[in-house]
Amino acid sequence: SLPLLAVFPAELAPAGRASAELLRAYPLPESDPRYLPLEARINPADIAADGLSAALRGEVYNGGESTAQTAWVAAWALDSAGRVVAARRWEAPAPLAPGAAAPFELTLYSLGGPIAAVHTLAEARP
Repeated sequence: SLPLLAVFPAELAPAGRASAELLRAYPLPESDPRYLPLEARINPADIAADGLSAALRGEVYNGGESTAQTAWVAAWALDSAGRVVAARRWEAPAPLAPGAAAPFELTLYSLGGPIAAVHTLAEARP
């Protein structure tokens, strides 16, 4: 699963409350031409001793037959109760040719409790 994230302006009233309801979801076929096969080779997350940050390093590899015009890695961290406490997205600075790899690194910073686990998802588009 992938968490849904939203950013609200700092001017949000203290008593403000947000809610959302999923109205539709569509399955994505395995052979969908809108996405390319992208492999994320990620080292284990380096979670700080205080649990308030986690560093990720690795590379994304384009295993497809066409150039990925965009490739990205989404990362999110959960606390011990399974709540999302951090999220970040890295995007490749240039297109990724077939068979090519691009290194990446990013740091997640907790907005809540200590980080207990880190998850990732990588995608590429032609």
